[in-house]
Amino acid sequence: MRGHWRVTQNVITMFDEVAMLQKKLTKVGNSYALILDKPLMDLAGLSANEPVVVYSTGHGLVVASASSPVRNFESAKDRVLARHGEVLKRLSK
Repeated sequence: MRGHWRVTQNVITMFDEVAMLQKKLTKVGNSYALILDKPLMDLAGLSANEPVVVYSTGHGLVVASASSPVRNFESAKDRVLARHGEVLKRLSK
């Protein structure tokens, strides 16, 4: 595994690879909120009142800007499959 690990309080960082922050969910009414600190918002390229998408990876949740390249790719992929799905299925055989 590449990179160097550093653990400081609740922050686990793998330099040049990924940054993780251990957080707790906060109860808000009948729901739960994840409070994102300013440094984490900056790292993720998010700003206050910006629309985000939350999706499950099967191993956890991902929070991304609604205009992120990943979201744009997913949207484009869905359009291509809806339009050309049958042809692509036949070509894959």
